[in-house]
Amino acid sequence: AAVSAGRGVPAELRAALVRQDTQPVPLAEHAARVVALTSVVALDPTDSEALSALRRAQSQLSRQVGRLDTREQAVQVATAFTVLAAGGVPDEDSADPLAAFMSSARVALRRALFVHRGDAGVLARVAAALLVADPEDGYGIALLERALGATTERDGARRVTLDELLAQGSEATGAGLALALGAHHAGRDAARDELLRGAMQTFGSIARDPDDALLYWFALSAYGALGVGEPEGLEVNVGGGWQPVTLEEGRAVVDVNLSPGGRLRAKVRTTGGAVVYARVETVFGAAFE
Repeated sequence: AAVSAGRGVPAELRAALVRQDTQPVPLAEHAARVVALTSVVALDPTDSEALSALRRAQSQLSRQVGRLDTREQAVQVATAFTVLAAGGVPDEDSADPLAAFMSSARVALRRALFVHRGDAGVLARVAAALLVADPEDGYGIALLERALGATTERDGARRVTLDELLAQGSEATGAGLALALGAHHAGRDAARDELLRGAMQTFGSIARDPDDALLYWFALSAYGALGVGEPEGLEVNVGGGWQPVTLEEGRAVVDVNLSPGGRLRAKVRTTGGAVVYARVETVFGAAFE
């Protein structure tokens, strides 16, 4: 997320990336390490430790991505491709392992339009991957349209329809966020906003099962799809009517009164129509005697 937003990599993360050993990790996680190390080296080409770590990480990427016949394979490669595309898609060069992986993965991902045409979750992630790399990718646009056709909209919130066996944990949230990312890059702002509202309805599932949903949330934030700066006209209602609040480092404090055994419901809205994810933390105080 930091790289996508042009902020570079924090020093403590740089040290952890360089120290990290070469034990097997999920492909998307490995891709994130490659992008972060690329940013470190770009900022300081004399950093020999980071350069060596980057070369080792790049050499571990497969030069040939085979058929993505299983759902797990397609999701892993699509997510990794999305992460790597944040650092830019290199020109095809057989001597460059990253370029070879991206070229091979792009071809394999495009086949998802036919191999996984009935799985909206896969279609959403592959559409996002291809459109992040190239907003005019014909296969990416076709995948986006097919995935949008497998959504339902209600009261301005659009959600991805999944097979009952797949709609577990944060899968529906991840699919919705991935599709929102694809829509954002394709210039489909209305569909993006509807998908974000739909994903917010199940966003709590990420705390229990983050999977790749959190990655797409960070990507949406980094690419500006969630808005820039603080939301306009933020108001909260905690039982005493709507009142404007000002965020300080993303937080606002509101005093409330709660009688023993009572209940309060917190509501949040914005006059500007921005999508807001709100987490409520409660602190109880008692008079000192």
